[in-house]
Amino acid sequence: MKGLLLKDWYQTLKYCRTYLIIVLVFMALGVFSQEDLGFTVVYPFLLGAMIPVNMISYDTASHWESMSLTLPYTRGQIVSGKYVLCLCLQGVLLVLTALSQTVRMCMRGSFSPESLGLTLLILAAMALIVPSLMLPVIYKLGVEKGRMLYLAFIGLTFAIVGITATNADAVGVELRMPVYAGVAVLGIAAALFAASWLLSIRFYSKREL
Repeated sequence: MKGLLLKDWYQTLKYCRTYLIIVLVFMALGVFSQEDLGFTVVYPFLLGAMIPVNMISYDTASHWESMSLTLPYTRGQIVSGKYVLCLCLQGVLLVLTALSQTVRMCMRGSFSPESLGLTLLILAAMALIVPSLMLPVIYKLGVEKGRMLYLAFIGLTFAIVGITATNADAVGVELRMPVYAGVAVLGIAAALFAASWLLSIRFYSKREL
């Protein structure tokens, strides 16, 4: 598993450097965001969810999927590598967001541990839900067949986030929910992520390469 994660990490550094730069820029912009869940805060997590999908695309294009059958890895481990990569990337983004949002609140003189915690809970849930819906489709249909559904899903996600981020009233209501409700949402997202993980393993194990 360590070898698979290193491979994906090296590929991420080589092919997704632009994503990493964009993430840092948006993190900086998030310090000056007016909303706790503004587009500048949410967008890095959408990019983070795309990176594992891009890694699958590169694996397919380079015929690594076929060659991996000769290595001492099961298909379940190969799929798990992408999910672990996703967790690592989104975890790092969550830490960076916590830092940037703490700075933002302190600059505005409105630091609130409860508000910060609720924001992070919602972002963590979203960070799990997006790949949970995308990855099984890719593993079921393959990158090429699943590309149109994947792009349609990304477009729909961006549209929903854009509408929500520009609607100050909607965002305000969302952030007034109690913290335990945010914990419940994260729990549901974690359960969905686990189910997606198992479903992707099942789909990939039955697919012909």
